[in-house]
Amino acid sequence: MQVYFTRNVDKSRDYVNGMRGTVKSWDASVQALEVRTATGHDVQVFRWTDTDLGNQVYFPVRAGYASTIIKFAGAELPHVTLWLDKPHVPGAAYTGMSRVAYGRDLLIGGNLTKDHFTPAT
Repeated sequence: MQVYFTRNVDKSRDYVNGMRGTVKSWDASVQALEVRTATGHDVQVFRWTDTDLGNQVYFPVRAGYASTIIKFAGAELPHVTLWLDKPHVPGAAYTGMSRVAYGRDLLIGGNLTKDHFTPAT
């Protein structure tokens, strides 16, 4: 399964917010996900206690097959398929389109109008 990390835990091993990884296995002995990052590092992902969310406990990853534009702000991706389904969202088109280095790596779908390309203010 493809996942994206949602917390900065270990920069030296690329266990940082936005990094893509692949779940390799579950280590029952320590209750951790075994994940290989897109850069080839193997990391263990343990449950995270988030004090900002009232001590909510979760694994700091999200499914990597699809997500919202906001979740990918700052990411650099090899390909983006962008579906702009809601008009008048400031900066959404720019944020989604600017995740790739070249236009050839971008596919935009949907019934688009100029209203889907509202600039950020």
